[in-house]
Amino acid sequence: MGGLLTFIREFLGRGGHHILSSSLVAKVLGFVASVAVVRLVSPEEYGRYTYVVTVLFVVSPFIAGGLNHALLRYGALGLSRGQRRDLFEYAEARGMRYTLGVVVLLCLAAPLITWESPGSLVLLLIGALSLLTKGQLATLQSYLRVLNLNRGYARVTNWLGVSTLVFSVALTLAFGVVGLTASLVVVPLAVTALLYRRDWPQLWRWVRRRAAPPSLDARGFLRYGLHVGLGAIASQLTLKTDILVVANLLEGDTPQALYGVGSLIPFNLMFVPALVMVTDFVTLASRSGDRAYLRGYLRGYWKVFGLFSAAVLVPLWLAAPYVLWLFGPEYAASEAVDVMRYLTLGLVGSFMLRVPSGNILAAVGKASWVSVGSYVTLAANLAASILLTRTYGIAGAAMATCGVLWFSGLLNSAMLTYWMRRALPSSPTP
Repeated sequence: MGGLLTFIREFLGRGGHHILSSSLVAKVLGFVASVAVVRLVSPEEYGRYTYVVTVLFVVSPFIAGGLNHALLRYGALGLSRGQRRDLFEYAEARGMRYTLGVVVLLCLAAPLITWESPGSLVLLLIGALSLLTKGQLATLQSYLRVLNLNRGYARVTNWLGVSTLVFSVALTLAFGVVGLTASLVVVPLAVTALLYRRDWPQLWRWVRRRAAPPSLDARGFLRYGLHVGLGAIASQLTLKTDILVVANLLEGDTPQALYGVGSLIPFNLMFVPALVMVTDFVTLASRSGDRAYLRGYLRGYWKVFGLFSAAVLVPLWLAAPYVLWLFGPEYAASEAVDVMRYLTLGLVGSFMLRVPSGNILAAVGKASWVSVGSYVTLAANLAASILLTRTYGIAGAAMATCGVLWFSGLLNSAMLTYWMRRALPSSPTP
């Protein structure tokens, strides 16, 4: 019990309650928006939108070239406030150029990506622009975290929640599924503009090339961002391989809609451990040479999320048909129920093993290990998803993801255990 209370007390002391409350508000608003837009568009249209969001979800970890993540790691290592500002401006300028390249490549590949779902082409071209607006906002959010401005980060999260509800519903009412897709671009742009409201020219400051700060190991900084980006893409693909397989193996857009709705709540619940890592990642990075602290942190985390799994995930598994009724009776009486149940079971493995081990490894500078593990997991999920989807339909796709979430958790835990047993340096190094 002592470890549990200590973990909670330290989390709150780092401003975790601000991030927790704002994230809950944003998720509730996002859930309301999701229910509203599902009812405003047809299952076929929502299926095409789900496919586009899946593609963007897979590519999105590579926005900013992963430098928003590198900013967190390097910015935590004893830099002054001025040095962190220089590092932020360098990360923003380089990262936005990388993002622009990703957008161009995605637009060129869009006809091929949407070959089996031609109605998604225009939606994907519109949605690709969201990578630019999300990339700039993500770097700004990382800068707030590096400065330990968790209250400011929470305020941005609140703005995102309100903007998502307002713009997604309003644009869907006005322009249908095209407007819904356009909201992906508008929401982060509106929040970034609000952050820069006193100096709007900063919105395009990244156009000017920035030199690396003199004290920065620029190659190491860029390499870390690359590893995080590649690993995150593999991680995202692991979560979204199913919808891609479903779109290409099963006929029509309806199976995509059923899977998308069934996965909506489980995947959205992943914000819970994520917000803990949002609060604590900089602290973990700054204490990456303190093995005793990291072990104690992990024990406290397990106690908190063991209770959370018992109190939230088990009831959610039991109540799946009733929860899905909110989206419409056609979803509550479909295979979407099985999808939701299998993915909820997979969340337990993700919460307890995958999230803490992977984030601690990244915080201590072993992003390359996480990247390799993510690609091993992705290969396993792709094979399992194809096999099980052919046999069991969308329920089989969910079975595959459930299994690989546990496999990924065990793999990350094994790598963290190996690292823990090695002799640690006396001071953290990038």
